[in-house]
This record gives sequence, structure tokens and C-alpha cells, in this order.
Amino acid sequence: MTMLRVYVYAVGRKVVIPRMAANEEGIFMEVAPVSVFDVIAVETWKSHIYDCLSRDVDTLDSADNPDGPGSAVLDKLQLERWADFEKNAVMYIVHRGSRYITVYATGKSDDGMWTTGSKERRFDSRAPLEIVVEEIAFELMREPEAMEPQPKLLMSY
Repeated sequence: MTMLRVYVYAVGRKVVIPRMAANEEGIFMEVAPVSVFDVIAVETWKSHIYDCLSRDVDTLDSADNPDGPGSAVLDKLQLERWADFEKNAVMYIVHRGSRYITVYATGKSDDGMWTTGSKERRFDSRAPLEIVVEEIAFELMREPEAMEPQPKLLMSY
């Protein structure tokens, strides 16, 4: 089984992909290295997603566990609090299992924090990985965090 988290981060319009590992109990966690790409470098981050989904998740022993959840991402982006990241990002989780490849995206609540998302797609595990990655990229590029901010035009009277 493979699991991947892909974040679209509005600050600087970045795609953030941490390496995933499982501890001895089978719990998935984000660990270094964390790869950061410009949103517009689509082919580069698509290739990275493909590579990540093509291999199994590494297993770490207890001595290798990171200090806390999300710390690898926060360290890479030089952020102090997870809330500072979450309010400016959307998270996609991709599970590649024996029967299905499931792609799930978080939603946003009124305060900007993540909620249970309304986006979930399921592909047969025999689907060509290239097509799955293409669909993930299509969805990521439609996120508000991936779009170029538009200037606000103010009119004076």
C-alpha cells in the first residue's frame, strides 16, 4: 500500500509533497525530505507524484520518528504553527491499495481550517497511474490556492 499527501499552498503558489513513512504500528506520517514545487511547474510535480505512487511507503523504527505531526512540512516552509499553513493550503490524500486508488481532498470551514472534504475519487487499482496522476493534477490546478491572485480594482467617486 502507498499513501501520499499533496498540499497546494497559496503563499507563493506552491505544491508541497512530504515523504511519507509508516511507523512500526502502521501509522502514516510525514517525514523529511519535503519537496516544494511552483504550481506552474506542473510536469515536474506530476512526475514526482508518479514516482511517489510507484513505490511502497518506507517503514521507520521508533528511534526515527519525527517530533510531531506536520513538523517536516512546517520546518521546510519555516512556519511556527500548523494553523498558519492550514489556512493557506488544501490537502489531497492519495491511497493506493490492492483494490482501489482513492484521492480525497479537504474542504474549508468558515474560519479557513480544514473540514471533511466533498471531493473523493476512486480509481480501479489497475488504472494506468499516468491517468490517475493527470486527474490529480487537473483537480489541484482548480483549487483557489493554485490560482494567480487577481488584483482588486477600487473605483473612487
